[in-house]
Amino acid sequence: MSATSSSTPSPRHRRKALLILALLLALAVIVVGANHQVHRAAEDQVESTLQRWRDQPPDVPGVHLRWADYDRDSGDLQYRIRYIPEENSVPWQMLADLQGTDSPTLETSGTAQITTRGLMGLLGTIARVEGGLMVSDTWRSLLPDFEGDEWLRYHMNVDTRGRHHLALAGRGYEGRILDDRGEGTGETAWQPWSLEARLASEDRLADLDASLPRLWLREENSALDALVEDLNLHLEDITLDQGLTMIGASALSMQQLSVEDPGGTLVLRDMALNWNNHREDDRLRDWMDLSLGYMSLNGDRILDQARLQLNSDLSFEALQDLMAVSDTLNLEDDLSLSEAKRLEQAMTSLLRRGGEIKLERLSLTQEAHGTIEGHATLGLDENAEFNPGGGLHQWDTLYGDVRFTLDEPLIQALMARSIRAQWPHINEAQLDKRVKAQWREWSAILGMMPFVTEWEDQRITLALELEAGVLKAEGRQVMNLRDLMGMF
Repeated sequence: MSATSSSTPSPRHRRKALLILALLLALAVIVVGANHQVHRAAEDQVESTLQRWRDQPPDVPGVHLRWADYDRDSGDLQYRIRYIPEENSVPWQMLADLQGTDSPTLETSGTAQITTRGLMGLLGTIARVEGGLMVSDTWRSLLPDFEGDEWLRYHMNVDTRGRHHLALAGRGYEGRILDDRGEGTGETAWQPWSLEARLASEDRLADLDASLPRLWLREENSALDALVEDLNLHLEDITLDQGLTMIGASALSMQQLSVEDPGGTLVLRDMALNWNNHREDDRLRDWMDLSLGYMSLNGDRILDQARLQLNSDLSFEALQDLMAVSDTLNLEDDLSLSEAKRLEQAMTSLLRRGGEIKLERLSLTQEAHGTIEGHATLGLDENAEFNPGGGLHQWDTLYGDVRFTLDEPLIQALMARSIRAQWPHINEAQLDKRVKAQWREWSAILGMMPFVTEWEDQRITLALELEAGVLKAEGRQVMNLRDLMGMF
């Protein structure tokens, strides 16, 4: 009897258990309700984003949403977009030629599956989008040999903290190019390509990687044949400061570029461009490194190796102002007096803040003939009163230096190329005679130049410095610029 009563929960324990159960049920209801609300909020965000895209002005350059059908229950999205290229840009010119119009556009339809994640997504990925862009009639009118219905697949994670992730996978193509009359204008082929990007926040790109293994184009009318192989792009920590200047780092590499047309053949191999800039207060510091492994022109080997390294230090605000003014002008046309004045004022403001441009390294090598290599610097100290049209004493704040070494055989090889370009049918004996005569003249002139500081073993060294309006070579004064300018 006592054992049975001891195993039966007391009324107090039963009430406690019921209370806990009620709290758990209430919490479950709250969680389910909150989860539903988060799903609805995410779905509302999808609809508002589509609406904002639809509300954009329909005739400005860019990508426009023609229409969209979004099913909140299934997450299915169907849409159509139109691309309007910037006038006179490369895409505009290509599409204008193919479509036979001054208002080229490109349209495509797309599908997507949008999955919202509810409460679990509040700490990161709130929604996932997977879909593709279709090969529309517009596409097939230009590139009729596309296989399959899609030319692009994409995947995107939408993050609550702005750390969105996007991955694109483009399909390959091999076939004809047609014009607006349906007639063939050439052929093209490219391998499947990819692009992947991650945002660090809504206004900062953490990194981007893009890859195109091969692109080939043959254009019949101009007899153009172009090939690009192993093209790769990497961007890191990129922001668009004040909407004009891109801050961050990038790397572009290409295994080969070859271009053939009636004018000749150009081949470049192992090209790489690395670039980095950063801002410190009002100073924008920029660095660039370009390297090239091989270059030939019309079958002749021009370079076996080349390297160019540049950096600069300029006023960020003044540079922004100059860029803003330049963007409002057509610098290819004659400027009005007021436009020229605005441009001059912006340039003067930049010069007054001081700055420096440095050629850290220039190296051009032909294995058979030698190398040209050197460095140079040109800078201007800060001077709030500086006026380009003012007195010569203002240029005392200009400073710089240059130092280059040149191998005689390489200079003579360049002379021979220049002579052959002027007289294509010259024979080797005449060419050799002209090169020797021209080199004798150059040697005599160079021998009298004070900035030739060393000439030994067929290697020439040139050096010059500028300080306080005085040109110097190895510390020796060569020329006073004030005295020179005073003669005019």
